[in-house]
Amino acid sequence: MKGWVTQSYVDGNRAVNWLRTLQGSVEKVEETHYPDFYVLPRRDLNPDGFSWLLREEPRIFNAQVEEKYADLRMRKKIRVVHIQTESPKAFREVVHVLRGRNAVRKFYGTDIMHIQRYLCIRGFAPTMLVEYRNHRFTSIEDPEELAPPPLTKLLLRVQIDKRGILANPERDPIKRITLHDFHEGKEELSGSEEYLLENLQRIMQSQDPDIIVAPSHPFRNLHYVVQRAKILGFNINLSRENGDLIQSDSPPWSSWRGRTYISLESFERSGLAGLSELCRFGMIPLGLAAKWASGRIVDCRQVYEAMKLGVLIPEAKSYNNYFRTVEELYLQDRGGLIISPRVGVYENVCALDFESMYPNLILRRNISYETCTPRGINYSWKGLLPRVAEIALERRLHFKHLRHSFPEGSSEYVYADQRQEALKMMLVVIYGYSGCTWNRFQYIPTFESINLHGREILIRALKISMREGFQVVYADTDCVFVKKLGASEQDFERLARQISEEVNFPIAIDNLYRFLVLLSSKSDPLVDVVKRYYGKLYDGRLHQRGIETRRHDTPQFIKKFQEELMEILFNARDFEEVRRNYRRALEFTLQTYNRVLSGEVDIDELVVEKDLHKPLDGYSRLYPHVAAGKQLEARGVVTGEGQLIRYLYVNHRSSNPLTRVQALPLYDGRGYDREKYGELVLEAAETLLGVFGFHREKDELKLLLKKTLGSSQTDKRTFIS
Repeated sequence: MKGWVTQSYVDGNRAVNWLRTLQGSVEKVEETHYPDFYVLPRRDLNPDGFSWLLREEPRIFNAQVEEKYADLRMRKKIRVVHIQTESPKAFREVVHVLRGRNAVRKFYGTDIMHIQRYLCIRGFAPTMLVEYRNHRFTSIEDPEELAPPPLTKLLLRVQIDKRGILANPERDPIKRITLHDFHEGKEELSGSEEYLLENLQRIMQSQDPDIIVAPSHPFRNLHYVVQRAKILGFNINLSRENGDLIQSDSPPWSSWRGRTYISLESFERSGLAGLSELCRFGMIPLGLAAKWASGRIVDCRQVYEAMKLGVLIPEAKSYNNYFRTVEELYLQDRGGLIISPRVGVYENVCALDFESMYPNLILRRNISYETCTPRGINYSWKGLLPRVAEIALERRLHFKHLRHSFPEGSSEYVYADQRQEALKMMLVVIYGYSGCTWNRFQYIPTFESINLHGREILIRALKISMREGFQVVYADTDCVFVKKLGASEQDFERLARQISEEVNFPIAIDNLYRFLVLLSSKSDPLVDVVKRYYGKLYDGRLHQRGIETRRHDTPQFIKKFQEELMEILFNARDFEEVRRNYRRALEFTLQTYNRVLSGEVDIDELVVEKDLHKPLDGYSRLYPHVAAGKQLEARGVVTGEGQLIRYLYVNHRSSNPLTRVQALPLYDGRGYDREKYGELVLEAAETLLGVFGFHREKDELKLLLKKTLGSSQTDKRTFIS
């Protein structure tokens, strides 16, 4: 049969794959799979005799001696024992017993998920188009296919009839369920809970979706539905087959047989096309691609490439420590090259960006964990990192350039953009992950070598720019900001071609600014900082980095305020008009500040959102989002690492940090902290207007406004034109 793999998981000693066939039907394919790992016995134990003893263990299906490469340098093969166990449970038990007996020098591959190892061995990933023939999967997917796989999707939202401040599955019933199938519109179910659950199950069976999309909020997703069904004694089955949840190491993403659950946030961020690229890159199921951090997906690809080479997979236990003297650190660990920004306001600035500089460096210079030596880079074999980066770089550049052949906003443009954005993130993380402590293959000189070659290329680009008469106002790692009096877009394009030819690395215009403001540090205006600027492009769009509008924890009201402030400033034809618009910007700031103090702002626009990066008891200070999390925890809401906390400032002057904010689900309507939000307005204004001389001390605001509006012009010394 031929079809797209919708879901894969390991259940006991079976690997299960669900396919959406070319004809539209759904088929289930099962294969025998024994969870396995490798061990290197103690030096005094003969591998052959050790494997013979292991075969007598009832939980072990088989144990055979094999020859594998011990590390990525592949100098020689060593004799190790390949152990296959009867089930995931037996796998855990056998590993535990062997660790306790002190008979093994080294374990390999024990921390790889069973489904990940299965997919790596079989050589296909979910969402791929495959052919299943003679008990074997073969990928038949067109590598340049643009559209995502035609998997059926169902968006689900749950509305709870709360009888208290927080929803409680033991008490609060489901009021309404809204289903949207992305094609035929939405269907709302209301009525008794028994009616809702029965109809939900009926719709699941009749529409038979491959993917269930639902918000990650604990009171809006399927987990609440399942909890309520159990409490009511209703035997709800959301799977494609009868039976309980998968009886193995099954995380929530695979607990419904035949259907994949992903969060609405992941779906909106990456789209099915982008998630499909992550599945292909990491050789992992769709549910994991939607949930895992980028570094972990990069690790999956490294494991896959190493397995293809016949290299044993070490456990990721952060044991790769690399010790050096202070002098060696000073000489070698210098990171990327940064030319500090010249703080001020500029006209007609071009940002030239090297196209995937670090992945290109890794590929062209063969930089990898095993190729970097004290004497330089070994080019006698192709390293692991170039193998990891190559396919992602090729596909990313293909889709990046392909999207421009379609109208912006068309489905083809969106699919191409989703794919290239997903791969772009992987390529960025490949570089950063090479120096990560938890990288199982980590070798710090690899990370430093990438930085060294990157600095050399950027220095050459800077010299060429200055030689051609351009002024460099800022440079950061792989991007150069240049300006030249009277330069046109064609002049900047010629400079890009000149750099590309001489450096032999592609560089192109990233953004062309009509106006650009390079900012200083928030804490000290005399200190310049990187990645903190804003401006307006020639096409009319605003562009910014490192300011409030770019932060996820900035309330929507503050973001809108900053955007409107930028539009007021840059509603100009030249630099002189921008300077005059500063007076209008001050007036708008005062109006907005007064709106906040008068209590006119809608509460929904003032909500702050912030993720918990660790468990609540892992924080040493009661930050606002931690305080809100503890409020929720006290009301019985389970909070943990990765959860999004939404809260409001209600009394920032309180001596008790727990009462300064209020978690949004607990909000009692008392009104927001006007003084605190007023400070946020002035702080956001100072970010943009500080270069013009604005300071946010609210007691001086009216005096400053009066003084500024009464003067004929702003001090020209605060600008660089």
